[in-house]
Amino acid sequence: MLTETTSAYPVFIVGADGLIGRSLVDHFESSGNLVWGTTKRHERTGDKCIYLDISSDPAKWLIPPVQFRAAIICTAVTSLEKCRIDPIGSALINVDGPLNLAKYLLDQGVFVVFISSNLVFDGSQPYAKSTDLVSPITEYGRQKALAEQALLRLGNKVAVVRFSKILNPEFRLFQDWIFLVIQLNG
Repeated sequence: MLTETTSAYPVFIVGADGLIGRSLVDHFESSGNLVWGTTKRHERTGDKCIYLDISSDPAKWLIPPVQFRAAIICTAVTSLEKCRIDPIGSALINVDGPLNLAKYLLDQGVFVVFISSNLVFDGSQPYAKSTDLVSPITEYGRQKALAEQALLRLGNKVAVVRFSKILNPEFRLFQDWIFLVIQLNG
């Protein structure tokens, strides 16, 4: 956790309106840090939130001329089914876009964090280590593995963070359980 408060250099959250991105924005803001975010929803743009479609031509990106301390790339097509059905379209967002954006940000001196997935592994071995060879069995996992490899080749100003399943209180299964408990006890 960052111990400094309010830095002159904000954090840049790419995919700020997603589950992870929104949580990161909230965390950094509550810690006193300046935060800029991106969205693919035009109606959500505003103060310190810009429209960015990383699957588009980088020459068309309108990234503000702000010196960021760090950028966290959270945006992705995470649906295994969507990646399977449209591997080319999803790779633009999961592989090409993050790589192009990271190159741009690194040229600006920004430290880049890429959010990845444990699906870069096939699940046959428990407790995978960061040094284990990747072995994805889904298109999404394959794309994340490709992105990780390409990004890490860019140097030591890039970090990859792998998560397994991420859930929030609004997760449908939790909501159903809560409803059932209320019905049974009410």
